[in-house]
Amino acid sequence: MINLLKKTLSLLLCLTFLLTALAGCKDDVAVDESSSAESVVSESGDESSKAESLYLGAEIGTPEFKTLISAGKVYKTSEAPSAQYPDIYNAELTDGKKGAAESGDYNASAYAGYHGNTVMSVTVDLGKVYENMYSFSVGYLATNSAGVRIPTSIRVMASNDGKKFEKLGNMEIPEFVEDTRQEATFVSEKYVNARYIRFAISKNGWFFADEVEIFADIDASGDVDVYTETVMKDYETLGTVDFAGGNTPDESLPLALISTGCKYTLSRNTLDSFKDNGSILTDGKITGLLESGEWVGFDDSGDVSIVVDLGEKRDDLSFFRIPCFTNFVTGTKLPTSVTYAVSDDGESFTDIGRIFGVSTRAYSYDYPLSLAKCASGRYVRFTLKLAETDKLLIEEAAVYARSANVAGNSLFPKVVFDSKETPWESVSSKKQNLLNGLKQQIFIPADTSSVGSNISSHDVNVLTDGRFASVNDIHNGQFYKFFSTAAPIEFYFDLGTQGALSSFTMELTHLVSWGIAAPNSFTVYLSNDANEWYLAGEGDIKPNSDNEIVKAELKLNKSIKARYICFRVMTSNWFGCSEIEAYGTTSVSGAKTPEEAGLINRKDASLGYLAPDEDILSGIKDLCLIYHGYNRDNFDADDFIPYVHILTRTATTRTLCSTASSSSSPAPSPPD
Repeated sequence: MINLLKKTLSLLLCLTFLLTALAGCKDDVAVDESSSAESVVSESGDESSKAESLYLGAEIGTPEFKTLISAGKVYKTSEAPSAQYPDIYNAELTDGKKGAAESGDYNASAYAGYHGNTVMSVTVDLGKVYENMYSFSVGYLATNSAGVRIPTSIRVMASNDGKKFEKLGNMEIPEFVEDTRQEATFVSEKYVNARYIRFAISKNGWFFADEVEIFADIDASGDVDVYTETVMKDYETLGTVDFAGGNTPDESLPLALISTGCKYTLSRNTLDSFKDNGSILTDGKITGLLESGEWVGFDDSGDVSIVVDLGEKRDDLSFFRIPCFTNFVTGTKLPTSVTYAVSDDGESFTDIGRIFGVSTRAYSYDYPLSLAKCASGRYVRFTLKLAETDKLLIEEAAVYARSANVAGNSLFPKVVFDSKETPWESVSSKKQNLLNGLKQQIFIPADTSSVGSNISSHDVNVLTDGRFASVNDIHNGQFYKFFSTAAPIEFYFDLGTQGALSSFTMELTHLVSWGIAAPNSFTVYLSNDANEWYLAGEGDIKPNSDNEIVKAELKLNKSIKARYICFRVMTSNWFGCSEIEAYGTTSVSGAKTPEEAGLINRKDASLGYLAPDEDILSGIKDLCLIYHGYNRDNFDADDFIPYVHILTRTATTRTLCSTASSSSSPAPSPPD
């Protein structure tokens, strides 16, 4: 009996040891439960296995280059992300877009969220065998909120066939720092030569990833320069378009997006990952954000042509735009040019303008064409000439006309003022914020299709509640938030009666890592009848860093007597304002009206714009408007090429505009 107990105990110990060993093996080997055909050749990662590795080459020493080779590459995950926190186009993990360095926001668009206590694999297909790989990283959100956890371990593996993977090593996971973006890293002692790289991520709860990166010791410089050179060559070859046009657009009418819902044809097929459903390019949704899901993609097979059928002939076509996306890191490039043409029958087209690619830095560029004289036709053709590129992305083929029949928008009701006067409760010469507690009205002098979603309501009460933002987070309820690809926004206030105004302030968010940029300035207009408006001045907005809440001020050299106030800013992508103030006194004694003070009427053509004149311009005949957005003080020569092309003939310099008879302002409204 004793012998039987000893044998039983011995057997139990053996089983316990075996189960423990198997559990350890399972934790190290099982990286993709969804693909049983794939296996791991070597998982131990010890020195002997490294020496016999199929994928390790020479010892590295000191790498000369650290080139990102995984950007834009295709990958597969063993688990699908949550529908609440999706991976848009299944491309976010290699799109080069990372979360903010200091934030616990798991709703940020850069992150895809995965849930469960499992080992999840991300397998990147580099498209070919790359040599000299040596550095690998996985970016993720580090926070303890809402059940989010950092990974417990991450293993890196390599393969040439995508089936049998060999372990390269374990990634180093940094010490946890609350509400930050962190990176797990692995640096190989020897060069890795493989096509597929797999990251096996052990997670314990919610895991939010923004990027997986693979670096190699190869030289890949010169892409941007090549693109710019190609644009210049195309400019020299194609030249500009001379279009006379017909009627002059009625600038008193708003621009209406008339191509919404129109049928269109494409010259070639779209990418499966950015597939066209037959309506995306004329659905009227223009955000400039890749996360919108509104993009149609093409490969590098050749130029792309889009023909939009407006349904009837129109003679008031005056503005055109086709937002394209660029990210050199992922091989997504802008067209070198877009040529616009019109037709009555869809067969014979007349070119009306050409816009050349100008920026290799912006993520979205509209190729805007604003005509001085209207074009006419039923069909509008957009011809996009491509440089060497992996893919082209287009969000909308937009056609505009000046029209009085612009549909209203519930987000921004028509601005209406009550002429009834409300006297001050007390009249005083004490300077105070006269806007405290007042409601604003908001006007956007542009077609609302350029306005994004998830913006603040027009009647939100944060702008004049006397509370300034405590944290630089546009989504925390302390900011009025607004998004547009490039549109002015105006805030109107009615004091109820006249006050003597002397200074104005705005507090704004500036957080570059989140794509939020404070405008370069704000403009203030004053009125006493809500009809005649006068320019009070412009306040400079100058952030000192890429992450701050900035307060800007405009001081007047004399008090102005006015009842109505308008604050105007030019937005570019996200805009956030936490407080607007107007300081003055309820006593208007000694103050002058805008007319008496000599302020310029807003409707006056003498606001500083001069008609082209050879004497003023020293012989220069052709001009184009350069859109400055929030970056007007930081231009260099490269920013103007190929907007402006300079030819030197003997002692004479001629400046040629890259679009004849057109303005290059991307906003569908007159410049400020």
